[in-house]
Amino acid sequence: MNKEDRINRIFLPAAMVTIVVLGATILTYNYMKNNQAVKPQVDINLTQPQALQICIAQAREDYGVDMLQATFDQQSSRFNIAEKTFTIFADLVIRGVEREPAYIRCEVSAVNRKIEDYRIKGIKRKSFF
Repeated sequence: MNKEDRINRIFLPAAMVTIVVLGATILTYNYMKNNQAVKPQVDINLTQPQALQICIAQAREDYGVDMLQATFDQQSSRFNIAEKTFTIFADLVIRGVEREPAYIRCEVSAVNRKIEDYRIKGIKRKSFF
């Protein structure tokens, strides 16, 4: 086998693979750079745990010592970017009606930390629905 055959057999395929890999890397980099998720700029002055505490404080104000327990519902709670509000759900246990399923739904502004909407569901004596 002469020198030219070795170059054609080894060097050219290796060079082609290198060019293809380099091209794919450049294309992937450009795609990732141009298609990144846009992170919205919002004036947030509150975290979800803080919003939860604000909602629980309102429930404690309503029920006082009769509120035995509040359990955060992380699956249902969320942040609304457009409205800049946290929607918080928490299951409640109230003395005297422990077996009745009850929960609060509370919307707290992430900008000014104020409750915009507050509802208690499931307790007949104090339901807002």
